[in-house]
Amino acid sequence: MIVVVHRATISPGKTSEAEDLWKRFDSNFKKQPGVENSITMRPLQGLHGRIMGATTYSSLAAWEEHRKKRKEDPEFQALLKEWTEKQYTVPNTFERYVHEVVE
Repeated sequence: MIVVVHRATISPGKTSEAEDLWKRFDSNFKKQPGVENSITMRPLQGLHGRIMGATTYSSLAAWEEHRKKRKEDPEFQALLKEWTEKQYTVPNTFERYVHEVVE
């Protein structure tokens, strides 16, 4: 199993908007083949003012396929456009980490 973790710093005063948008990304991801689950999280300690998401995939190939297909998905592209234009998160703070579950 592959776990992809995303995180970014929330723009001041935009917490609810950022969380709403990231939950809509979750809903979009869950419709895609190979995606097992997608969740949005807020830290309870440490990195306050951040938003995090985790998406699980059956395999590395499933993640790579999802990355290719979402480029052609109009719903995903609309969410990405909203994120870019509304700047719910601070520009250049987005990070992605890809992990393989040890079984």
